[in-house]
Amino acid sequence: MQGIVWILFFYLLGCVVSALTGNFIPGSVVGMLLLFGALSAGWLRPWRMKRAAGFLLDNMMLFFIPVGVGLIASYSLVSKYLAAILVASIVSTVLVIVVVGMIEQKLEGKRREDSHTPENSARPNPAASAMPAPVAPPGIESTGAEPTAARAPETATPSNPGRHE
Repeated sequence: MQGIVWILFFYLLGCVVSALTGNFIPGSVVGMLLLFGALSAGWLRPWRMKRAAGFLLDNMMLFFIPVGVGLIASYSLVSKYLAAILVASIVSTVLVIVVVGMIEQKLEGKRREDSHTPENSARPNPAASAMPAPVAPPGIESTGAEPTAARAPETATPSNPGRHE
């Protein structure tokens, strides 16, 4: 319940900001940017929105029904500009794919350059430190400190009275 309240709060705040600035950017987009800013700044915790956002995302398909009905209701207007709508949709999709691909390639190249710098090669390998300790072969008892054959027999001493040969 708390998550949906926060989501609606930022939506309404975005609508107010959009109306005050002349509706240049839709209120829903402004609200989403404000919500992102609050989450990024740490003013709002993501777990507060997780349940409500998950519900909205899981049922997103239902929110496209009114859009589809609106397109059918305004079929004459859509059919009049169908070619322009299709060209704009295809061109913008291709541009987004190309730009995202170029950005990803630049970031991947930067990651590769960063991983080959001398300062990174001197760092310890976290995977090597996470490796399990070697296991002794069957039939050989080992504590990992020294080989079994090198241990001297223990005898009773004042500091170790319980041990006898």
